[in-house]
This record gives sequence, C-alpha cells and structure tokens, in this order.
Amino acid sequence: MALGKLVQVQTTTIVSPSPTVTLTGIDTDDVYMVTYSNVSFATSAELFMRVTSGTPATPVTSLTYNEARIGLFADAAAQKTGGNQNKVGMSGGLADTTTGSSTSGIIYLYNFNNSSEYNFGIYNTVYRDTSLRSRGFSGGFYQKTAQATNGVHFLNASSINFTSGTFTLYKVL
Repeated sequence: MALGKLVQVQTTTIVSPSPTVTLTGIDTDDVYMVTYSNVSFATSAELFMRVTSGTPATPVTSLTYNEARIGLFADAAAQKTGGNQNKVGMSGGLADTTTGSSTSGIIYLYNFNNSSEYNFGIYNTVYRDTSLRSRGFSGGFYQKTAQATNGVHFLNASSINFTSGTFTLYKVL
C-alpha cells in the first residue's frame, strides 16, 4: 500500500500514570493509522486494544474480535496465536519501566466509519520484554459486528497504569 499524506487526528503522551488511553476522531471512510512508541507500565503487563463506538466513545468489550498473529523471536521459534477475544493483543509480551522494557507499533484501520461492513486492522509491533529480549508480532484482526466505530482504546488485562508512551491517530489520505 503506497502511503500518501498523513493527517494527525489526535495524540496522547503519558505524563502521569493512567490505566487506559483512548484515541478518537475516526469520522470518514478513509484508512486510519495508529502509532504507539515507548509504551511501558508500572509493573509487568501486556498491551491490548479495543475499538470504541458511540458518544462518548465507549470501548467495545464483547467477544467480537477475531485475531491472528505470528510472533517473531530472535531467540526462539516463531509463535502462531489467534482466536475469538474480547480485545486484541498488541505487545505479546510484558513491558514495565522497572526492567527498561517497552513496546512500539503501527496499526492500520479499515472500514471503521462504515456501519454496514466489519472493521478490521493489520499491525506490526516490536517490544523488549522484561528479560530485555527483542521480539515482534505481525498480525491482523476484525470485529465480527458491522458497526461504525470512532476510535481505539488501549489497556492491559489488570488495570495497571501506563507510565510512558506516545499514542497517535492519523488519517491516511
């Protein structure tokens, strides 16, 4: 996919501990892109994502996400995972500021503003886990409910606070 112009829609940089980050502003049928970098937590946790809908933007928490991904590891065999979930796994590994680990990634979002199509995305992530091993994931997801969605919501499974990271939503023109 040849990229044209990126228009920044919203950005959030963690300046004080928070258990979630929400980016909204998807309001056209264009492709959108999300980047996140240097994301870590107060203690070991994995990064997950959900889509948002409605006003105010509310995370969709039902078991409507189908996901498939492959983990690429320098020190181990590739790992294939996937299935029906209530959130999409973004980091695949643990990240926290006490060990110096973090995660970064790029997600492309499609059909998010279209109420008659499933929305879906593809992503590539890299991270240094709590053992400081470099790893990555490449995968995709779709939401099995046709609905207009307006953003993305990042969290972890245990409400552990983010301690660092920058999250940005772009419209791809």
